Amino acid sequence: GGLQFLVSYDSGFISLNGQAPCPLPTLTGQTRLQTTGETSVGNWQVKIGIVEHRGAEYPPSPKTRATDSRLKFAAYLAATGDELVVRTRQPGDRFQPLGMSGTKKLKDFMVDEKIPRHWRDSVPLVATPKGIAWVVGWRIADWARTPDDAIQVMKIEFRLDAT
Repeated sequence: GGLQFLVSYDSGFISLNGQAPCPLPTLTGQTRLQTTGETSVGNWQVKIGIVEHRGAEYPPSPKTRATDSRLKFAAYLAATGDELVVRTRQPGDRFQPLGMSGTKKLKDFMVDEKIPRHWRDSVPLVATPKGIAWVVGWRIADWARTPDDAIQVMKIEFRLDAT
């Protein structure tokens, strides 16, 4: 027992149980999303709609919002089909971050983005049969970006209300 001081990148935590706090709830399995409307995924409410293209919106990452009682993230994606699921990372996952021509290991992306190790298994991923379309709160996939000439795009919102 006793207090422990934990360090993760640029943050330090005092802990009684040896674990640093994580603002993201635990997710298990995978949940298929309705392509329009709301779907409950664990403690998250996921809302999907088709909206007029207004350009990209980049909300802050969970790391910068960790003290908020409510987390909300949004992404605009090209039409990705109707087979969207939310899941967490799996061994061997690869991701093509926006701006990259190739893929990289999801683990390497998370390390490069300085996502704390104890958060990584809780970060929601929006995936399609083509791959990971969005690492929620961080970045969309290059292949899922909205084309400049798109008239309508898919807006996905993740909302976590404090309970």
